[in-house]
Amino acid sequence: MVVDLAVVGMPFWVLSGLWMWWEIKPARAAGAIFALLGCGIFGLLLASI
Repeated sequence: MVVDLAVVGMPFWVLSGLWMWWEIKPARAAGAIFALLGCGIFGLLLASI
């Protein structure tokens, strides 16, 4: 049950974050930097498996 809620909640969380990022223009640069940083960290963790 908890996993099902997480599966439903995470896409909503991602989509709402992207929508807010698009609507709040001053946050776009910082959001893009943090998104790239997060993808880089994910790549490093994935490579260390």
